[in-house]
Amino acid sequence: MIRRKYAGWSLQDRDDLLQIVMIKYFAKFGRERLPDDDQGYPVVPVGWLKTVVGNAGTDLFRHARARPADPTDFQGAAAASLEALMAAAAPQSSLASGLAHQLDVQAVLKPALGQLAVAYPADVELIFWRYFEDRDVDEIAAKLGKSTDAVKKALQRAVTRLRNIATSEL
Repeated sequence: MIRRKYAGWSLQDRDDLLQIVMIKYFAKFGRERLPDDDQGYPVVPVGWLKTVVGNAGTDLFRHARARPADPTDFQGAAAASLEALMAAAAPQSSLASGLAHQLDVQAVLKPALGQLAVAYPADVELIFWRYFEDRDVDEIAAKLGKSTDAVKKALQRAVTRLRNIATSEL
């Protein structure tokens, strides 16, 4: 069943899946052999087996995937800099040098912030506090009288709006 359903997986991943299914099998039915059918194979509930194989395969796939980080949850003062905001708002091209990156900050980020200020002045204020003044999310939340999660979500929306404005100009 595993070879057929997960034929596109590597041999190692299929072996891992088989081991997980066998561990669950022995945990459920013990080490005692189940009664045999008329062909001499142990009788395993097919519905249970399909469910376990599907769930274990999904779990393996999810654990193997890389998960993107929260773009507004930078750690430390160095990460919450103008360059980090620029990278989050408009990803740097592979050909840009350090000088070209600084010119991109001047040419893209400042006009985008100006456009954002017209439509969403509160977003610019949040971005300014978080990334230019390097304030913690907790400090911003206390100043606004909101929860930390609400401020994180607002920052995420503000950076997304800024990214959309910056990429529409390119």
